[in-house]
Amino acid sequence: MPNMLNTAAGSAILYNTEPFAITSAAKNIDFFEDIFTSASLLLTDLRKSSFALSRRSLASSTIFNQYII
Repeated sequence: MPNMLNTAAGSAILYNTEPFAITSAAKNIDFFEDIFTSASLLLTDLRKSSFALSRRSLASSTIFNQYII
């Protein structure tokens, strides 16, 4: 994804030499970086939660099986 963002910034700088266009492109890149960072953190949290739940489930079933057997 960073290559696409770098290309967008390069295009804005090459074709629009006005400072507004350059700052606008930079703001867009920052916006998309924030979205990707947030999505990445969310996925990491979901993986951790899922792993924790599966460990709790395993522990619960082990305790439950001890009482059944």
